[in-house]
Amino acid sequence: MFLAFFTERDERQVLMDENFFTGYRKTDALHDEILLSIHIPYTSKDEYMYGYKQSRRRGDDIAIVNAGMKVIFRNESDIVQNLVLVYGGMGPTMVMASNTMKVHI
Repeated sequence: MFLAFFTERDERQVLMDENFFTGYRKTDALHDEILLSIHIPYTSKDEYMYGYKQSRRRGDDIAIVNAGMKVIFRNESDIVQNLVLVYGGMGPTMVMASNTMKVHI
């Protein structure tokens, strides 16, 4: 996923990865940047993504815990080629389950 930011000086694209969120409600965006667009690519044939959010109320914007998951299988098989597991709500930034991701590939 890429984010496009715009300023009077220039435009830049930022990969939204584990480095984008730098602290609680803080991001890699510069103070004078405006978010211009969000690019979410289509998934491929053997790629699956899922997002999960648990909050106190359905309309509550603050999550107690959330998760994002992506798995890519080898072509037409059940063998995991790539796995991404990310959890939020447990600290000031999101946490990637790196050890779990390595074990399952």
